[in-house]
Amino acid sequence: MIAFFARHPVAASLILLAGLYLGLMSVGGMERESFPEFTASQVSVTIGYPGSTAEDVDEEICLVLDDSLNAINDLDELSCQSVSGSAVATLSMAESGDITQFFNDVFSEVSAIQDFPDDAEAPAVAIAARTEQIALVAVGGLASDEALVVYADTLAAVLASLPGVASATVRGISTLEYLIRIDEAALRRYGLSPKDVADAISARSVASPLGTVETSGMNFSLRLDDVRRSVPDLNALAVVETDDGGIVRLSDVATVSLAFADPDDRSELDGDTVAIIALSKTKADDALDAFAAVDAYVAEANARYGGDLHLAIINNSTETISDQITLVLENAVQSLVLVFVTMCLFFSLREAFWISLALPFSFLLGLFAMSALGVTINMMSLLALLMSIGIIMDDSIVIAENIDKWRAELPPQDAAS
Repeated sequence: MIAFFARHPVAASLILLAGLYLGLMSVGGMERESFPEFTASQVSVTIGYPGSTAEDVDEEICLVLDDSLNAINDLDELSCQSVSGSAVATLSMAESGDITQFFNDVFSEVSAIQDFPDDAEAPAVAIAARTEQIALVAVGGLASDEALVVYADTLAAVLASLPGVASATVRGISTLEYLIRIDEAALRRYGLSPKDVADAISARSVASPLGTVETSGMNFSLRLDDVRRSVPDLNALAVVETDDGGIVRLSDVATVSLAFADPDDRSELDGDTVAIIALSKTKADDALDAFAAVDAYVAEANARYGGDLHLAIINNSTETISDQITLVLENAVQSLVLVFVTMCLFFSLREAFWISLALPFSFLLGLFAMSALGVTINMMSLLALLMSIGIIMDDSIVIAENIDKWRAELPPQDAAS
């Protein structure tokens, strides 16, 4: 083959140009991520529940899934995220498990559950795509812990909708719960017991989806909603009606307040209480592009709101891959310059140019092959490219020196072949 290209330089030049072109065209579309894809280890269960709130989904779907799936073989961890209208449960498999068998076990258990609400849609079970964390965003500066929790949940939903962001999970701050402190003296005064209060709260906090009404213009979700989800609503809740027609309300026998479910679960940044939002991408997304979208939104939000509210990126997981790409490019350029200058001392300018051209040609053709095979730009592939710089340059110099030696004894084409 070497002899053929030595005698047909036009063909060699065309292949060289084609390799450079294909490499340049493919490198821009290659996905950049920290690590390559590994074997899947998670199964997701998605269930739609039209017309329901996040609280309904948690109580009527997530709790049922938790009770039914916790005994599955090779289950390492189970989590369930509830939002208005749907629930997504994620089951993580232990390292010793087989993903196909694990998926079949989950599918069988979910199919056997009979306790889902009548209006819930059929569960969708699938092997979950791998996600990769790209950043941690801290939000703080709000007037109260309640406002911080509510705003963090809202912000997580906005960040999850950005291009390239697959999920946004709030961490570092406890969820809020209603704390009801009963006044024993007031209970005795009205002839009530703590169980009477608990029963009244349960009986007068009813929420149930009623389905969806479809019209020609739009669809409407109907529901019966009598759940008290604020301190004033709970204070106004009627516990019992007295014989004279009066109403004993919860505020008459108890004090209602909002409190952290776990006071020890909290995060601070520069002395301020903050919520941490973990952002992840899927296998198909580019990590650097996803982070750029998050960074732009954080900068825009800080400029728009100002004041005490502040957002900050406290961890950039894509920085490592960005630094690795920069390192490879810098080493490639330095090697190219050094080899070209050194070759000019021993060979002609033309020969030094062709020797040096081996590096960009090999790199770009290699990137084209990586793209065609589905290989991403990650820490492992970049390490391989970094190691190949020395190999390519060394081989080019050795081949050029060997050709120069034989050129003194043979015709040029024979020396090259």
